[in-house]
Amino acid sequence: MTKNDVQLENGYTRIANTILEVMATVKLSPTQHRVLYIVWRYTYGFGRKHHDLSLSFLTKATGCSFRQVQREVKSLLENKILIEVENKSRTRKIGFNKKFNEWTVDKDTIDNIDIDKSDNDKSDNDKTDKPIIDKSDKYKVDKTDNQERNNKEKYKEMLIDDFFEKIWKLLPKKKGKAKVSDKQKKILFNKVGEKDLVKAIKLFKEDMRGKDKQFIPYGSTFLNSGYVDYLEEAKRKEENLVKPTGKIKYITDEDIQEEIDQKHKEKIRKAEEVKKKITYYDG
Repeated sequence: MTKNDVQLENGYTRIANTILEVMATVKLSPTQHRVLYIVWRYTYGFGRKHHDLSLSFLTKATGCSFRQVQREVKSLLENKILIEVENKSRTRKIGFNKKFNEWTVDKDTIDNIDIDKSDNDKSDNDKTDKPIIDKSDKYKVDKTDNQERNNKEKYKEMLIDDFFEKIWKLLPKKKGKAKVSDKQKKILFNKVGEKDLVKAIKLFKEDMRGKDKQFIPYGSTFLNSGYVDYLEEAKRKEENLVKPTGKIKYITDEDIQEEIDQKHKEKIRKAEEVKKKITYYDG
């Protein structure tokens, strides 16, 4: 498929007409519109309500600056146009709030919106808009499936690039970036993971502390092969951590009182011993 081959069978994003009509009237910044297009593309475009969309990912997808995206996403969240979902991972999980009456931006305009439902109120007997699908259209379905797979692959590539940029910033000597191949980036993303790689980099930086800069390996050298030894070292350190053994004993009030009595008795015993050693002289 070429860039100019724009057809529905190559994939499309389902958005309610009402949303498009509302968006045409609400006053938003150009960057906010661009962010919303990407949010729709990677949520509604994949048949989901929300998804992990980091600021770095949105920055790359929109072509806007990081600070600009950060500011406008914050504004969209504050105005309840975007909603943030609790997420255990580090990435931001957001979605579009289709309940536009909850939006706090441009309220006067929203409250006076007159939605035209004429396109949605056609009779069920009107068959002119219903698609007729037969065996001859099977190739179109297959083509659409292929496009969805391609979209997912492109999305994963953006995640890998985002991951790589985060890792690269942590390295002590940021040289040789172009020498880390796409294949190696995928290995680091899929087989190593951010959590373990960050641990390896931490040990690497500790090992390099105090060394002359000329003797510190390039970032590319570490990511292509050097990280392996530090990964193994990180795992060994975790395995050598002392783990509690035996059964858990719950402390009761009686146990506490017994401990106090024991200490009290010990004090009395020591006092008696000292008393015996004292010699009294009669003046």
